[in-house]
Amino acid sequence: MPEPAFASEDVAWAWAARNPVAAVRDSSIAQGRAMLRLVHRLRPDGPAAQWLEGLPRPLTARAAVLGAFAGELGLDGASVARVVGYDDVQSVTAAALKLEPLDPVDAVAWTLDSASHLDDLVAACADLVAPYDIPVHSAPQLEAWHAAHADTERKLFRV
Repeated sequence: MPEPAFASEDVAWAWAARNPVAAVRDSSIAQGRAMLRLVHRLRPDGPAAQWLEGLPRPLTARAAVLGAFAGELGLDGASVARVVGYDDVQSVTAAALKLEPLDPVDAVAWTLDSASHLDDLVAACADLVAPYDIPVHSAPQLEAWHAAHADTERKLFRV
């Protein structure tokens, strides 16, 4: 895996600026640490595992781990953006099934209906190489729910 053209601190600051809610950042770091275990299992001696292991905890967010491993695997930016977008959509639809008495077919339909929006995301992100060029998308209500959930005693979602 080639050395990145930017400092790890630049990645951390750009990522944190796009995720201002502490609960969202904490969840992403927990997901990243879980994903890092998978990277170590699949390619323990690979460059991604070695590079990621030396990073401070805030840099092991899901985006950093996924990006490093995707780079090692030779995935292009469009493939990585599509994986991230799909993973985000299916995570929300799966959460909805935990919270509401819904027909699972409806959740599948939401995921499929999001395909054109994911295509727009892929087009916007496929050629990015600098952390500060990443577009900022927000879901304020989802972020508020995430923050509120972090303060509840009854946890429905925990990595």
